[in-house]
Amino acid sequence: MKRTPLNKKKIRFTPEIIYREWFLFFIFIVLCWYLFVFKLGEPSLWETDEAIYGEVAREILKTGDWITLHFNYKQWFDKPPLYMWITAFFYRFFGWNEFTTRLGSALFGIAEVIAVYFFGKVLFNKRTGFFSGIILATSLQFIIQSRLALVDVPLSFFITLSIFFFYLGFKDNHKRRYFLFSSLFMALATLTK
Repeated sequence: MKRTPLNKKKIRFTPEIIYREWFLFFIFIVLCWYLFVFKLGEPSLWETDEAIYGEVAREILKTGDWITLHFNYKQWFDKPPLYMWITAFFYRFFGWNEFTTRLGSALFGIAEVIAVYFFGKVLFNKRTGFFSGIILATSLQFIIQSRLALVDVPLSFFITLSIFFFYLGFKDNHKRRYFLFSSLFMALATLTK
């Protein structure tokens, strides 16, 4: 039995597609920058996990040990290291403060909105993708999660991309590269939480 894609239309995910979408990207980035990044560092770290993740990232730089995480200079194996690595990277270049502690989550929030736009566009059409991205960006819980130094938004981003690329591979006549990207994003999700 010959496998046929769900839709005869071939999917081409090229830089030209991204270039043509520049205006929508601009809308998403401006909206998300205001919702997720504006005054990001003003409130202190109030969620318990924010302070823990920030300290773990700080101790990565202090100890120089990027493999074994430490909290209060004792080995800490509660979470996988990817989010703490990203936070430590921001600390190295922008300093150690509330803004840089939360910056990774905010940037993943922006990327998640763009990923949802593309997923909606591929599944249905450009209009559906646009409204899907806007609805996600303006959802109260997503705004709050994107403004806190927690691993939930990066995890959601990697899972979304994993499902998106799996769908592309299934739809585009089982192209192996899409399945490889799907597996890569599954691995990054595992390294996140």
